[in-house]
Amino acid sequence: MGTATLLNGKSVELVPGFVAIINAHVGARRHLKIDHPDNTETMSYGILLPDGNLRIMVATQNNTGDGLVSIALDFLDTGIDTEPYFSRSLVELDEHKMMRLRLDGKLSFDTSQTYPVTEA
Repeated sequence: MGTATLLNGKSVELVPGFVAIINAHVGARRHLKIDHPDNTETMSYGILLPDGNLRIMVATQNNTGDGLVSIALDFLDTGIDTEPYFSRSLVELDEHKMMRLRLDGKLSFDTSQTYPVTEA
């Protein structure tokens, strides 16, 4: 978890104008099933949680003007659940009013904290 925190947001210029960026994100997010009169055996209502497995993604940013499209791919699925590690102060509502972990800012890792990953 500490390594993922340190790598988050780091970038490297591969060739002039072409950058690779490492980002952490939550992969498969968990949900809580809620009681609802329309629940069936094949469909049920639930609340999407901000936590799930931590993934490391590599994205490219092309500023060369050559027309190549930037891409983003998962590099590593850590299999580590974010809930016991990430401070609840990083949970926010997105533009669709859904809870998510805010991982796009500067993060710090401190093992002496209840939640070791916090906003730097």
